[in-house]
Amino acid sequence: MKDADKTKEQLINELVEMRQKIADCEALETRHKQKADEFREYRDHLEQLIEERTVELKAAKERLLQEIDERKRVEETTRTTIRQLFDIINFLPDPIFAIDIDRKVTVWNRAIREMTGVHWKDIVGKSDYAYAFYNKSRPLLIDLILSDKTEAEIHEHVGRMGDLLTIERYAPAAYGGKGAFLWGIAAPLYDRDGNLVGAIESIRDITEQRLLQRQLKYLGLHDSLTGLYNRAYFDQEVLRLEGGRHAPVGIIVCDVNGLKFVNDTLGHEFGDNLLKVAANAIKVSFRAGDVVARIGGDEFAVILPNSDRLTVKNGVQRIRDKIARYNLAKEGLPLPLSLSVGFAVCEEASINMDDLFKEADDNMYLEKMYHKQSTRKAIVQALSRVMEARDFTAQGHAERVQNLVADIAAAIDLSEQQT
Repeated sequence: MKDADKTKEQLINELVEMRQKIADCEALETRHKQKADEFREYRDHLEQLIEERTVELKAAKERLLQEIDERKRVEETTRTTIRQLFDIINFLPDPIFAIDIDRKVTVWNRAIREMTGVHWKDIVGKSDYAYAFYNKSRPLLIDLILSDKTEAEIHEHVGRMGDLLTIERYAPAAYGGKGAFLWGIAAPLYDRDGNLVGAIESIRDITEQRLLQRQLKYLGLHDSLTGLYNRAYFDQEVLRLEGGRHAPVGIIVCDVNGLKFVNDTLGHEFGDNLLKVAANAIKVSFRAGDVVARIGGDEFAVILPNSDRLTVKNGVQRIRDKIARYNLAKEGLPLPLSLSVGFAVCEEASINMDDLFKEADDNMYLEKMYHKQSTRKAIVQALSRVMEARDFTAQGHAERVQNLVADIAAAIDLSEQQT
């Protein structure tokens, strides 16, 4: 009986254990179902997120591809624009070059190549561009843009217009060593943020302009026929020497005798040639520092600073000797050259140049009057020979020459005995 009860109790316990295990299994299954449901829910959520992110990524990819295409178009447009700008700069008639912040050449156009003989392949990326203009290293205008120094500290002839700098200079190495006067203008180059990244300079050949200015200045101060200084320059020198700093000072005044008669009878061309001979005879008689000028139609003047009376008298004698040698060499030819000469010297510290000139001019006039008759007689005789030589093939030439000489003699108050 006891064994039977024990067996029954064991069975009950086993049954309880089995029920507990079943309950545990059911609970475990329930948890598994919950986890599975949670997993499915999480999976569905992930799938939804992946789908959403995939859509977003596709949209971002499309935008990125559009941005890449746009950037490519912008880059291509930029390259095209830069190429066009380079082509424009390259074909501009003015020489142009540019440098970066390290003073290395970035642009070197065709015009500057023609001016310097330097090809862009040999200069771009280098810093020795000054040699192209000067055959040596030295600062150029473009360097002043990048320099901390002011242009006045480097070159006194530099001008400023805002950020722009200008200069006129002579470049001896230009055009294969022929040299040229150049005008340049330089400007800074900035990036989009306003940072200085380089400089550019444009150059213009102003050689013809400079030569024209010199020619105009020369013509403004020189007589076009004789090449001597003119009255304007003579007057400037008179004012400059006023006051006595160059004392003693001498003035010589010369007048070509009979020029009007020569012009009236033989023509102005012959008279001009006579003036040229007179100008040369006077000019070669003096030092380079003396002022020799044509101050009137037939009148010349010489200013001799720092010259005493003996020096001035010797100058007058050199003129007379030169004229005498010319007339001797031209003997038997159309006309002798005749000059009336007067001079004056002031050795005092205080000089009145107007009074000194008047004294020399009066002395010249006295000499002209003193030799008036002999001078005119020589001119009439020479004119007679010239007219006879011109008219010897024409019928009645002797009568015409005689009549012409008589008319000239009457005009200058010569007696029959003198003619």
